[in-house]
Amino acid sequence: MTALARAGWMLCAAAFATLLSALLRVDGIVVPRLLLAAMALAAVVRPAAAIAALLAAIPVAGILLGPRWNGGIAWTETLVCAAIVGLSIEAAWKPRRVGYRLGIPALAFGAIVIASMVASIGVFAMRLGPTYTGVLWQHLTQAYFVDPRFIPAVHAGLRLLEGVLLFALAARRGLTAAELRTVTAAAVLGATAAGAMNLMRLVQAAQRASSFWSSLFELASRLRWNIHYADYNAAGSYFVLALLFACGLAATSRRWGRAGWTLSALIIAAALWLTSSRVAFLAAPIALGGALLLPHIAAARARALKLAAIAAGGAVVLVLIAVALPQRGSQKSSLLAADVRLGLAETAGRMIATRPVFGIGLGEFYQRSGEFSSQDLIAKFPVAVHENAHNNFLQVAAELGLTGGLAFTWLIVAALAAVARKAAWSRDTFVVFLLAGLGAFVLTCIGGHPLLIAEPAFVFWGALGAAAGFALPKDHPPALIAWLAAVLVVGIALTLPMRMQAMLQDADLEHAGIGVSVWQTAPDGERFREAQGHATLFVQAGRAFRLKVRPKTTGSMRLEIKLEGRVADIVTLAPEAWNELFIPARSEHASGRYAPLDLRLIDGDQTLMWITKVDAFR
Repeated sequence: MTALARAGWMLCAAAFATLLSALLRVDGIVVPRLLLAAMALAAVVRPAAAIAALLAAIPVAGILLGPRWNGGIAWTETLVCAAIVGLSIEAAWKPRRVGYRLGIPALAFGAIVIASMVASIGVFAMRLGPTYTGVLWQHLTQAYFVDPRFIPAVHAGLRLLEGVLLFALAARRGLTAAELRTVTAAAVLGATAAGAMNLMRLVQAAQRASSFWSSLFELASRLRWNIHYADYNAAGSYFVLALLFACGLAATSRRWGRAGWTLSALIIAAALWLTSSRVAFLAAPIALGGALLLPHIAAARARALKLAAIAAGGAVVLVLIAVALPQRGSQKSSLLAADVRLGLAETAGRMIATRPVFGIGLGEFYQRSGEFSSQDLIAKFPVAVHENAHNNFLQVAAELGLTGGLAFTWLIVAALAAVARKAAWSRDTFVVFLLAGLGAFVLTCIGGHPLLIAEPAFVFWGALGAAAGFALPKDHPPALIAWLAAVLVVGIALTLPMRMQAMLQDADLEHAGIGVSVWQTAPDGERFREAQGHATLFVQAGRAFRLKVRPKTTGSMRLEIKLEGRVADIVTLAPEAWNELFIPARSEHASGRYAPLDLRLIDGDQTLMWITKVDAFR
């Protein structure tokens, strides 16, 4: 088993090193390459220090490296990939086990993500035909970090895998209490720097006005602020996590350390306020109240009830504050925001009902939300036609199916439960605040999607892994559990053909074609794609359709038309003329949204033909 684990970690290191090789083709980024190499090397030699440095650098990497070198590169993700390369090499070199209570759900969720990603690549192959392997390899090794829209499923899947790997690699270290404190301190310092940048930008904007103080107040109360990325709610999730971490450091430090961490907490609190994330405002007291109450559960009932009443009262007060907060920027009222989230939850429910086992595919929620949203939701929230779920748990379940949603929830709950047990047993104030920060972030995932944004997601995964690894012993799983875990992974792998078939049935293949050129315009104004002898198009299943074909020859040609692998017709085409073809709707129930339409010139495999757009109609 150790040899298998070593091989797996080395394969992981090689895979992410291959992704990073794309940066070798970008000119003028020598310094960033050196920084990435230093991160990978540090992760091999001093893993705990590398994890700390990574959590400190993640929130500011993009804004510091982008303007100076290349703003089109996803610098945060490159930094995480470099750390994964080094940590994976170290894991292969010095094998340590991830506690099976964390390792099994992480392995299950990772396997489901990989299976879904491979199935999505199958759809990509249908779009491009035999050339897809070269195109995919070229993208991964040359343009992965600069073009996330090319294959959304691959990018969405790799982002999730990177987060789970960072979690597992941090957890397997089994940090000591001192190392965990260092990692937490580094995360807080990164958040302090990020918050200070937001405050500086606000001050700079106010200085350009005639009245500094009135402008400062107006800008802070009217607009939402976060210069690092555009998702203000995700920024709120990040800052609430860091704020509670900072409070834990301040509460457990001595005189000068307490002053420093209190100052950090104030800066982060100000940055949190500027995001105007009402979900984060609500999550903070709920998570903190629950974490403070946890160590006293076993104490006298009266004391526990008293603490529960205080926590509940605090939550009620904050709900009232959240409702009364002014609307900043494009924010709607709190009631409308809640109503929209309920509407998007219904959208997710419809997606899950459509594909309950395998989901609609990675990265597809945003693309297809309008297809599943009610007209009432779109009327009150027009962007719902292309919007995320505003709930990470529902989005994962919609895209990966109920199996993926359950594995994801299992992983998060198992990690939080480990930290909660440690907090309850040790009554360590620092661990209590650590639990509160992680719990607050998870609560915001119910009303937002911070795990879709690189900066907050990677900090959360790294901090969660470090805290859970500290809390759980690295015990060996019982033999039965180990076998069940192996069976689970093998079972997920065996579902791959079924996943791919489900994805193909549901794929949007409009305008996709195999063996055809890009769109061109003929001298008579007709738009066409060129093919040599044969081509495969995709037509809407269950619909009648027509198209035109023009053979580039001096004599008549016979054309074989196959629909879903069966010959539908053989027609004779006039040379150098547009021949209109009509295929009636089939009476059989369609197996998918689109069906393959094969066109083949029987008398000339090398003859060019021009093919127009397929027009479907009832």
